[in-house]
Order: sequence, then C-alpha cells, then structure tokens
Amino acid sequence: HWTYVEVTLDYWILAAHNGANGATLIQADIPRSLKTKITYLKRAHKELPPLIPLAAEAGEVIAEIHRLKEKRHDIIHGYVESQATTLIESEKLQYIRHRPDGARIREEVREYSWEDLAQLEVDIIALAKRANALTARVIEVIDDPQNSGG
Repeated sequence: HWTYVEVTLDYWILAAHNGANGATLIQADIPRSLKTKITYLKRAHKELPPLIPLAAEAGEVIAEIHRLKEKRHDIIHGYVESQATTLIESEKLQYIRHRPDGARIREEVREYSWEDLAQLEVDIIALAKRANALTARVIEVIDDPQNSGG
C-alpha cells in the first residue's frame, strides 16, 4: 500500500505545483524521489499562501511518512535471511539491507515479527488515507475563489 501513499503525494504536489504557483515559487520541476517530495511539500506549506493554513496537518502527515519510511525501505530494499521453507515458522524475520556509506557498503540487519509487518501495513493504509484526505482539502483550498490560487 505504499504506492497509495506515493500516488497521493504526487497529487498533493500537483495541486500545489499547478494550482498554488508552486512551479513558479518553489521549483519548476515536479519532484520524483520521496526525499525531494517531502522537501517540496514542506516548502509548499510554508511558502504558498493558500497552503499555509494547512501547514500543521501537513507537518503531521510528513512526520508519519518519516516514521514509516525506513521500515518500508528495509522490507522493499532488504532481503530475508532464511530458507523459504522456514519463513512461516519463524517468529521474527531478519531483513538485511546494504546501504552505501561513503566509499563502503554497510550491512544493516533489522528484525521484524509477523505482527510488526501486519502493523506496518495497517499504519501505511492509515497514512495513505490521511494523506489523501489532506490532499482533497488542499485542492478545495486552492479551488476556493477567495484564494489567489483558484
């Protein structure tokens, strides 16, 4: 369900970019990576007048993205150190992730239980719904004729 989060961020950015002059006031190009999307949205809610009233809620959603993104990265970019036949029997799964660290590659190992993985999915779905609701409010604010963006 992380794709739902990413697609929602894309629509949130498009609303700010096209409807609130983000293309002129923040940057001409649409951000692509999660890191640049977050940076863009922080700036949008700080610098684009129609979005400033939603800055606190945007900050909460962005904080939740930060909280969940490393776990998501572990699972997507890591691999499980176990035999496929023992995965179901395992109480905890060790995810191994290789990360560039200067001129070296660092190995990180994190353990997740099946309950951890189920909770991560629940949290990601809740985040996606919250981000989607905020995106709808951003569009409403931009479309409001009383705002200069609409």
